[in-house]
This record gives sequence, C-alpha cells and structure tokens, in this order.
Amino acid sequence: MNQRKPTSRASTTDLNHPVFKLAPQIFISSILLVIIATLFPFNFSFEDSFSFQELLDNFNNSTNLTDQISNVLLFMPLGFGLTCLLHKRRLGVTAKLATVIFISFGLSLTVEVVQSFLPSRHPTPADIFNNTVGGFVGFLCFYLWKSTIFSHVLVLIKRTKVRLSSKALIAIFIGYIALAFLISIPWQSATTLSNWDLNFPLLLGNERTGDRPWQGYVSQVYIADRAISKEQVGRLFSDQDSSAVIGDSLLGSYQLMGEGNYQDQTGYLPDLSWQGQPPDAQNQAGVFLSSSHWLATDTSVTPINQRIRETSQFTLGATVATADLVQMGPARIVSLSSNTAERNFTLGQDGNDLVFRLRTPINGKNAAYFSQVVPGIFTDPNPHHIVVTYTGSVLQVYIDSLQNVYSFDVLELISKRERILYYGLMFFPLGALLALITTLAQGQPIFSVFLYSGILLPALIVEGILASGSNRSVSLENLLLGILITAITLVVFKIQVPLEQRKGNTV
Repeated sequence: MNQRKPTSRASTTDLNHPVFKLAPQIFISSILLVIIATLFPFNFSFEDSFSFQELLDNFNNSTNLTDQISNVLLFMPLGFGLTCLLHKRRLGVTAKLATVIFISFGLSLTVEVVQSFLPSRHPTPADIFNNTVGGFVGFLCFYLWKSTIFSHVLVLIKRTKVRLSSKALIAIFIGYIALAFLISIPWQSATTLSNWDLNFPLLLGNERTGDRPWQGYVSQVYIADRAISKEQVGRLFSDQDSSAVIGDSLLGSYQLMGEGNYQDQTGYLPDLSWQGQPPDAQNQAGVFLSSSHWLATDTSVTPINQRIRETSQFTLGATVATADLVQMGPARIVSLSSNTAERNFTLGQDGNDLVFRLRTPINGKNAAYFSQVVPGIFTDPNPHHIVVTYTGSVLQVYIDSLQNVYSFDVLELISKRERILYYGLMFFPLGALLALITTLAQGQPIFSVFLYSGILLPALIVEGILASGSNRSVSLENLLLGILITAITLVVFKIQVPLEQRKGNTV
C-alpha cells in the first residue's frame, strides 16, 4: 500500500522563488523606508526637562484621511517582507500573524515616540493603529500572492457547476449594489466639519502665538452656522445688517469701530479684546491691526465651534482693508485657531492673494493640505467686503459683489494620484466580488445584466451621491475612473483562473 509522504508547510520549490531569497532585503529596506518617511529631516530637539505626561500630551493630535491611507500603505511592505522571512523559517500562520502585528505595532510606537522630539512632526494615536493595519494588510498580501485561493474558488464553482436560483443571484447582486452605497460613506464624511476643535478662540490680525501678524483694517466680522443663499449674499453687499439677513443662524457679529473692547451683538460670544498695546489712531475703515496689537476673545468661542461642527456648514463675513500689499505667512486676518499648526479655519493674506484654510477630516488639523486661493484681491488698500460660505464639499468666496465669486470643491482639489489611490481602495473589492457573482451566474440569462450593470452602477452610485451632496454636476472623469478600476479588477481575477481549467468560459 502506497503511503503519501508528509508535506512541509513551505516546500523547497516555493522557497526557491526569488521573492523568498530577497525576503531579508525586503524586510530591512521596508524598515529603512519607515524610518526615513517618518523621521526625516532628523532635526531632533531635546529639552532639559521632559516628563512622561508631556510625552502623552504630544500624542493629542488628529490626522487626516490622506495621512491615514499613507500610513497603511507605508507599512504594507514591512508586513509583506516580514511574512516572507517568517515563512522561510516555517512558522505557522498564527505565529506569523502575531509576529507581524507585534513588530508593526512596536516599530510604529517607537517612531511616534521619537517624533515627539521633532518640531516638524506631530505624533498621533491614529498613526499607530493605521501602521499596524498596514502591516496586517501586507501579511494578507503575502497570502494573496502565494496562494490561488480566489482562483480555486472560481474553478471549483465551474467544475461543480454550482447553479443558484435567480432569486438567490438577485439577492447577492442587491448586496453588491448596497456595498457600493456603503463605500461612499468615507468620502461623504471626508468633507464634513465633524473634526472641528471646540476650544479655539476667535482671532483677528494674528495667531494666538503672535507670530503670524497681519497689518490692516477690519470694520466688521460675522459668523453663521449655515451657508446662506446667493440672494442673501446680495443683501449683505447692499449694506443690510447681518442679523436681519441671516436671522437665527447668526452666531456672532462684531462692529469694530471706536476704542476699547468690542462686544458680540448677538450676545453669544465673549468680547474681542486687544492683545498687546491698543493703537492710538482710529480710522473709518475700522480698527487697525498689526504685529504690536491685534484682537482675540479671552476664551474659546465654543458655541461657534460646536454648532458648525454639528451642521457642517457656515458663513463668514468680514470687511477688511490691507495696509501692506505684500504680506506673507499667510498673514492671519480672521481665524478660529490655537497656533500656527491647528485651526478650524483661517482667512488670510499671502502676497496680494486671499487664502482660506478649512479644517475637514480629509484636510487635517492644520487645514493646509488644501488651501483655497483667490488671486489678486489685495492689490489696493481699499476696503473689501468678503463673504465665505461652505456646505457639502463646496466653498464659495464672494468679493464685494455677486459677480465676483470663486467656487472650490474640496474633493476636486485632491490630486489625480491620490484620487486614483482612493478610488482603487473603494472599487477594487467591488471588482473582486463582481468576478465571483458573474462566475455564479455563468450561462444564465441574467449573466449579461449582472456583468454590465455591475461594472457601471457602483461608479454611478458613488459619483451621484458625492455630486448631490456637494451640489455639483457629475464628474465624467471620476465616473470613468470608478468604471475602469472595477472592470480591470474583474478581468484580473477572471484571468487568474488557469487557462486549461477555464475551457473557453471567459467573460
């Protein structure tokens, strides 16, 4: 009687693959990549007195969507290379997984702690989690590369000629379409204002730290928790009172004329008081702000921060006149912020351009990743009435009239490279699932319906939801990108089945 020889976890043939031979180099290179990407430019600064509590306080930072994805991708080579190395040593799957998780977490924790001594870096707890997830994804990628599990499933379906009823197939396809709705949720939340900090004060003419001064005049500032209509903006430009135009949505309104502190006319917010020495001279253009004197509330304006965080809309209005046509920084005109690296929004001047920075989950706490720039506004010292509104993902900036308007879609400001990355993460799983569904439906009348609608509908659903949420038209570029990624993924998984086993059953 013939007896089968026991097989080892990692066959000699497998271990002769070039990837396994390069496993040590892949692992070491991935560690060096992590160190360079997270600690460059290595300008460490060590204080004489440093406590454990200070170290914990340094971790009180948030991150943005782009950084989260980047952190996952950064640790994927580490997880893949380490799993290769452990596979050569014939460790079991559980031991490999535990080791990858432990090393990924340990390395991430180490670099985040070290970042506490880098002025240019800001450690966050979310980075540790995302880096660890990246190591785990690298572990999964190793097994997707090594095994042909998915193709075996497709082959098994074809060999056994599994046939589901039309009702069962339709139910599965409905689940597939429901998944398309679910994957649009992260994009929708990426443009909300849900990550606004409640503890920021209102500042005019500088940062709280005093190192981003603006020189010029401000005569009025008002803020609402709703985006107002074009008709309402027109009424504001007609010198109508902001409270009469905006109504109950108005959360703060300051008329900045004369001397002393300045009260909020709505009664919700604290007074604006002088920081530094108040100016001696006054002007009809409003109060004069400079590096030696600016305005700030003594406490945080929590009602503004809280309400806008809940509505994810706002309107900001200000009448300003620059006293210096070339101010850099950007120099801060109106800001809800704590320092130069943390803000909810900032209206500023950079050269003769108007700059607006807005904090969203996709833009991070510094709100500098996407800056909305309106060129050539400060080319004269004349007063300008500026109205900024935000709703959905669209920011509109009006300057002096309804005709002089600039519109920005936060999602459209994402670079093409990052958009391809985001869409790949959304539509790659859908393409794989569609490969399975079309294999189950092979040879049935409903096959063609599933194939073509499965490629088209998810992209239409995602883009339709994003377009309606931001009050913009459907982007053909985004639509085609979603369709293309879904179709390519579908084809890749289908051709993964060995040709000799497919016997002409192609898509």
